[in-house]
Amino acid sequence: MIMLLELIGLLVGIGLLVKGADWLVESARDLAFAAGIPASVIGLTLVAMGTSVPEFVVGIDSALSGVGQIAVGNVIGANISNLCLIIGVAAIVNRIHVSRSIARVDMPFAFGVTLLFLLLSLDGTIGLIDGVIFIGAGILYIYNIYRRAGGERKVLVADTDTVKNLVLLAIGIACVILGGKVTVDSAVSLANAFQVSPFLIAVTIIAIGTSMPEMVTALVASRKDEGDLVMGNCIGSVIVNTLFILGAAAIVSPLPIAGVIDILILLGIIVLLLPILVTRSQIGHREGILLVVLYVIFVGYKVIAGAV
Repeated sequence: MIMLLELIGLLVGIGLLVKGADWLVESARDLAFAAGIPASVIGLTLVAMGTSVPEFVVGIDSALSGVGQIAVGNVIGANISNLCLIIGVAAIVNRIHVSRSIARVDMPFAFGVTLLFLLLSLDGTIGLIDGVIFIGAGILYIYNIYRRAGGERKVLVADTDTVKNLVLLAIGIACVILGGKVTVDSAVSLANAFQVSPFLIAVTIIAIGTSMPEMVTALVASRKDEGDLVMGNCIGSVIVNTLFILGAAAIVSPLPIAGVIDILILLGIIVLLLPILVTRSQIGHREGILLVVLYVIFVGYKVIAGAV
């Protein structure tokens, strides 16, 4: 009975995170358009950051609660979910066409960020200095995006309901904060009840749940044949998750790294995708099926291995 209540609590927490993030992103996007911020900047920064809000809240809350392995597991699991499950499902729905800049700039940057994550994890901890390095690299990435969008004409949206968007923004923030707390507490309780590592709960259940905003965005964009939005959101989320979420959580409290196998798996997935994007600039149905199968294998491996 107690385990059932904890599972319900976990699902409620993830639900609050996802719905709160949805309200937060929608309202912030409309406010950004009203302020005249270029559309490409909104897509590559605000959407990617907004859909990563659940991971951010879980990361900070777990660091404050002394269970940093949840932050690490959630980021690794969410990144693998973005690259395999979400891109894979979107490609099955509709072939994804990718722009030259995303294939040759953003994807290699995601590779570099993940390689940095691997190197900084070799000592078994992501600490304060590592966190500062991550945040610094994230700021450089955002600056690069703004430079690339520098020539884009700004479009003002005059009919935005500012008061409504501010209220939704506040409600969204409140929901993700509450949802993050409930999610982390429930995950720890479930891990204790099942006698498994909190990392396992984070890298599977929580990661899938907190990736739902990216999944919804990708499916809608895929149906509209907006491949750059699919890839920009997923790749941007991988970069944001690693640099800003792990960086901020590590500044709050050192994050323990039990092993680098999962980071190597994440790096391997990026290595698999890189030549496909650079040479073909698209991901077809067969590649989509392969990515989904790889994700199922990863989750099965983690469950069987018990996230050692």
